[in-house]
Amino acid sequence: MKTSFFIIGSVEASLGMFVLCITSILKEIMPVIGYAAYQGAAAGSYNPGNYKLSFGFPNFLAIILIVAGVLQILFGFWKNRK
Repeated sequence: MKTSFFIIGSVEASLGMFVLCITSILKEIMPVIGYAAYQGAAAGSYNPGNYKLSFGFPNFLAIILIVAGVLQILFGFWKNRK
């Protein structure tokens, strides 16, 4: 197998999974941090919808990275077979 295809594909797939993990963690934590800030300030009204995050574009890029990484790894295996 071509080592460069495997290394670059693994880095791409790992980076994509890392981005997906970070965005999902932030999605879950931000409403909790907003509630803590609301409790500390004791002013206004708390609405969890104000603290929801949208990660459509980063998630799309992460999925593209994962797919590209897997395709590069598979291409490396296929190229080695010939």
